[in-house]
Amino acid sequence: MANVNTFAAFFGGTGRNQILSQTLATATATALQVGTDSGTPATAVLVVPTQSAILGGISPLSPNVNQALLNAAVIAGSFPSYPDPPFNSGSFNGRAFKIRWAGTGSAAANAGNTLTFTLTQGTSATIGSDKAIGASAAIATASAANLNFAIEATVVWDVTSGYINSDGRIVGSYNGTTINGAFTGTTQTGLTTYATALTFVPFITWGNALGGTMTTSDFSAEQV
Repeated sequence: MANVNTFAAFFGGTGRNQILSQTLATATATALQVGTDSGTPATAVLVVPTQSAILGGISPLSPNVNQALLNAAVIAGSFPSYPDPPFNSGSFNGRAFKIRWAGTGSAAANAGNTLTFTLTQGTSATIGSDKAIGASAAIATASAANLNFAIEATVVWDVTSGYINSDGRIVGSYNGTTINGAFTGTTQTGLTTYATALTFVPFITWGNALGGTMTTSDFSAEQV
């Protein structure tokens, strides 16, 4: 759910710019996808605005409005006294922000099935081409049952070192059992791309090829 500090977001759904429900029968780490006008899904890439960002009209980020009109837009209520969002080269330089990811799902029954959430920096749908900055422990999902989850990862970056660091928590339940735990961040070696594009892609990994279904309700970034 967006609040006045949310500056970029995707919400779940079936249309343009909405994160699609994902039913997988694979043990391969798979990036979340968003709907497009062409009907061919695109990788869900959450972009943190920088000084060079070109932003169009401002749309309210709320699950209560038509999500097909949104494109990870800036929430209007965040900056009521500015004609344009006041992002500049220092907006996120050494200033923490938070990535939020929440949703529901169901696992396929298998004794060896697990579920792992991974947050990466990058734009690729291939997890090895991005840099993992945080991941959950593998959650055992042996029976066919429903689950819900919410991840909040605090992220900090600075333009001089180029390093991104993240840490946070995952809360939720699977088959009535609490799955609270650490969403463990890792220090990443600075890359020049970090200085110009702070982009994040979420991945789901099931422990075996039976997989399961995952529905994301909210993948967003907010100032803290």
